Amino acid sequence: MGKLQEMVNRIGLFWAGVTYVYLCLMVGNSWLTMPDVRQFPLNLWFWGNVAAFALVNWFGFRALMHQRLTLPRPRYLLHFSIFWLLMLLLVTDLARIAIPFAGLYWTVFGVTIALTQIPWNIPFACFPIFGMIFFWQIWPTSGSWQDWFNFGYTVMAIVVYAIVGILIAALIGQRFEREKILQQLKVANEQLHTAHAQLERTTAQERQLAILQEREHLAREMHDTVGHALVLATVKLEAMKRLQQSDPERVGYELEVTMSVLRTAMGELR
Repeated sequence: MGKLQEMVNRIGLFWAGVTYVYLCLMVGNSWLTMPDVRQFPLNLWFWGNVAAFALVNWFGFRALMHQRLTLPRPRYLLHFSIFWLLMLLLVTDLARIAIPFAGLYWTVFGVTIALTQIPWNIPFACFPIFGMIFFWQIWPTSGSWQDWFNFGYTVMAIVVYAIVGILIAALIGQRFEREKILQQLKVANEQLHTAHAQLERTTAQERQLAILQEREHLAREMHDTVGHALVLATVKLEAMKRLQQSDPERVGYELEVTMSVLRTAMGELR
């Protein structure tokens, strides 16, 4: 995504440079050939439109290039529509003052196909084309076949240029979508890897907890067994102490039984 974004930024900077060079040439030509633009108040209106177009084109284009990757589609289209309408109105007003500024409609057309995808860019791209046809007055003024031929040739050239531009923008847009999907897959894989590692840690902790619980259970059982054996041995020893004088044979038997109980308890303890 980084390399693709860098390439698109370079293309945008190139066409921005072309736009501003053309704008400067048209401003210089209008200043030299049209005395009206040097007189108040038309000069203020003229320079205000030129400055507004330059600022809107520069900051609006760069902002929308970033928002195209971050904003939801409906909100992005709203922002683009506002930007597109401002550009169209500024170019129309400049072309009304000086017809050569109608060439800036190509800038509106270019940012339209660069910032939107098919089919959204088709209706937006038609308006600047109609604006160029209107201000350049390329429709036939007479019924001669030569005028109609020139008109058809010019319209065909504009349409071919527009189609090529739209196709290039579509290819770049598809590349953006693929890169965006790959980036999302990369993020999903990283999240899956993190979740898997967390699951392994949780499983290991649960396994360790189960071992500790089993050890605690065994300890309780051994404690109960050993405690029972010790209690039994204590009782028998007390009985043997009382029977030592009256029944020595019973004492020997009880001693063997007590030793057997203790041996069994020690064996279970191991």
